[in-house]
Amino acid sequence: QWIARLDKLYSLKVRSKGRCERCGKTENLQTSHIFSRTNKELRWDLRNSFCLCAGCHFWWHKNPIEAVEWCKKKMGVKEYEQLRKDARKTRQWFEKDYQEFESKII
Repeated sequence: QWIARLDKLYSLKVRSKGRCERCGKTENLQTSHIFSRTNKELRWDLRNSFCLCAGCHFWWHKNPIEAVEWCKKKMGVKEYEQLRKDARKTRQWFEKDYQEFESKII
């Protein structure tokens, strides 16, 4: 229940940017995670996503090396490396953790 709720809120928040962060299009916007959604630590972290149109999201998945280079340029190498470091963290999840993420997204 928490995962579906947070996924929806997160996606709405990211897409509220209103345009693709790569090409500027305003149609068919999607949430593209830098580190996979399977990584719960970053799944709802707003640093871990871009708002991309469907075409750029497709490009993102088909060109991972170029995508990472674009990502580093867009967000900065230091920020990317911190995100990568955070992606390695693991912990046990409790109700309060989901509530905390919800308050960050809203």
